[in-house]
Amino acid sequence: RAEEELQRSHDELERRVEERTSELSEINQEISAEIEVRKRAEDALRQASAYHRSLIEASLDPLVTIAPAGTITDVNHATEEVTGRPRQELVGTDFCDYFTDREKARQGYQQTFREGSVQDYELEIRHRDGHTTPVLYNASVYRQNGGPIAGVFAAARDITGRKRAEQEVLRLNEDLERRVEERTAQLEHTAAELEKRNLEVERVNRMKTDFLGRSS
Repeated sequence: RAEEELQRSHDELERRVEERTSELSEINQEISAEIEVRKRAEDALRQASAYHRSLIEASLDPLVTIAPAGTITDVNHATEEVTGRPRQELVGTDFCDYFTDREKARQGYQQTFREGSVQDYELEIRHRDGHTTPVLYNASVYRQNGGPIAGVFAAARDITGRKRAEQEVLRLNEDLERRVEERTAQLEHTAAELEKRNLEVERVNRMKTDFLGRSS
């Protein structure tokens, strides 16, 4: 009877071991499947990030992404060039720190979050060495997987050439106005001289007429 009891205990133990082994096997399969899913998701995220980076770097214009709090989340090489600062230094800092007018820069990205986009928003970027670059920003919000707004994507177009052309036109207009004023003054002076001469001629003619009248 003791042997039968021992056998039953042994059989029960074997059954429990098999059940536990089966449970562990299922758990292990679930974990493996979860790891595989997570790995695929991480691979997809890396590919998406690489694709995102390639799109950003493909542009010759300065591009930047901005979080709702106003911090920079990514930039391209053109942004590094125009600010004189490397990407690792820019990411995580306040977007407004790199403009001559911080408040106007802040109003620009806040307007984008509020209205969804902004076009031809004029700002001046300050380089590390102090020189500035006039730009027009075009920005729009973007979403992650169709969810809530994740940030702002902003592109800056360098308008240094246009500003120089505007200044040249202004200079030419001012020069033209100066020349017109000078020419007008010359003409007025000439007209005044002619008027004096005409008056003198009239005076001389009157004197001549009076003389001839008295002589006759």
